[in-house]
Formats: sequence, C-alpha cells, structure tokens
Amino acid sequence: MVYYAEALFPGEEEIDAYPLRDVYPFPLFWNKRLSSLPLSDIVVLYGNNGSGKSTVLNIIGEALRAKRDAPLFDDTTYTLEHDVAYHPFSSFVKMTRLKIALDPYGSPVECPSEIRFFTSDGLFRDIEARRRENRILREEKEAAYQDRREKAGQRYRFSSLKDLDDLKERNAALRSTERQWAERLGKAKEERSNGESSLDEFTSILDSPGLYLIDEPENCLSPLNQSRLATLLFDAAFHNRSQLIVASHSPFILAIPGAKVIDLDEEPPREKKWSELPNIRLYRDFFLSHAKDFD
Repeated sequence: MVYYAEALFPGEEEIDAYPLRDVYPFPLFWNKRLSSLPLSDIVVLYGNNGSGKSTVLNIIGEALRAKRDAPLFDDTTYTLEHDVAYHPFSSFVKMTRLKIALDPYGSPVECPSEIRFFTSDGLFRDIEARRRENRILREEKEAAYQDRREKAGQRYRFSSLKDLDDLKERNAALRSTERQWAERLGKAKEERSNGESSLDEFTSILDSPGLYLIDEPENCLSPLNQSRLATLLFDAAFHNRSQLIVASHSPFILAIPGAKVIDLDEEPPREKKWSELPNIRLYRDFFLSHAKDFD
C-alpha cells in the first residue's frame, strides 16, 4: 500500500542558502546529489556502512513525525518541536517534504494513523527491559519463599483482634506451597533469544496496517529468521495495507518480490535489481568459489 509517493529533500538553492550547510546532514545529501527518493509499497535502502541509509531513514521518519521506539539522538538538546536555533538536522527535516500518493481516481490517499520507526537498538532495549523485570521478580519471589517459611514455622498465639491480620497470613502460608505463595507476585514474562524476540516483535508490529520505517531489522537474526522476516514484510505491504521503508544489508530482504531497491553507494543514488548489488555479488562469488564443498 503506497501512502507517500516520494520524499523531496532540500535542493541546491535551499542548501546554498542555509548558513550551516557544511554541517551534517547537509553534506551527505549534497555530495550524493540526493534531492528526492521515489517510494513504493516496499523501499529497501542499500549501501555500505556510512552510505547514509540510517540518515535518510531518520530524515523521513522525523518529517513524518513517526513514533520512535528509541531516541533519535543521545543529545537531549535536540527535539524537532523545541530545537536549538539553526540545529542543522532539524532544519534539514523542516525543508524535507513527503508527497502524498494519489488513488486511481487522482485523489490523495488517506494517510495512515500508524506511522512508526523501529531500530534494533529499540528492540534490544525492550528485550533487556523484559529480562530486568524478570530478574527483579525472581529476587522478590526468593524473598517471598523465605517469608513463607518464617510465617509457617513460627509459633503463634492470638491475643487480640490486632493480631488477626498476622494470623491470617500465617494460616495462608501453612495452606500454600512455596510456588503458590510466590505466584501471588505474578508470573515471569517469557524470555527468548534476541533473534526470536525480535522476530516476535515484528510479527506483532506488522499485524496492523500503517507506515513503518525499519533500520536494519536483520540484526541478530539467523538466515532462516531473515527469510521469515522477509515474508512478513512482503505480506504486510501487499496483503495488509502497509508501506515499508527499510534500511538493510540482508539478501533476503533485498530480494523481496516487488521491493524497490535504492543503492545509496551510487552518486546520485538510483534504483537497482537486488542481484546487481556489489555485496550480493560478493556473496555469489563466495559461494561459487566454494561450490565443491557443497557436492
């Protein structure tokens, strides 16, 4: 599903007129002569480290006011709404425009209610938060075991109504196993590997229609799970009314049928077949050089 047809970045005249045009991210777009980016159901941004994939993704995400799962910068002085005067990144975002797609009758399509930006860092933070909660819960349960043993083992004499609550606690402890006593605190959340957790997160995320910007989702995924993720992305775009802009090195994601692959190593960046990309050909040459090992 195409909600936005094109990202339009500042042109030569706008960049020349900006007083801090030599400061990031202006030189990246100037040097690459990247003034626009055509969008489709799935756009995959390809390029080597430092090619600008994440920068382009972040510019578009901020221009769309996408909800983020992790802060854009560690520099807390930056926010798009309350930016420091002439903050170059903020200024660049404000010069960026997103062209809304048209339906078959020539009318602008309705923009999605869900626009979100996901990074591996954000997913890992969620995983670590879950593990931290479970660790705290385990410590609380260990304390609960000790508490039960003390309550169940103490000799108790009821002398007044003031002792009623303590007596109820002791009797409850006597009637409960250690597991039943500790489960009053709640059950731990399921913990899985980073890769399994990431795939679960994307399965849940992509279940709802929307526009999703995803930065290198293949991080920590095995080849098998990268293949599964590629299927999820394909289904989200072509069967669940979502538009996806993804930065990726993964051959499985680059090879998604119908994806528009933009090579940011080219100047200016241009669309390519996934099989033409240098890194993909590096994979091909590697396997061909080891062909005898597969016999």
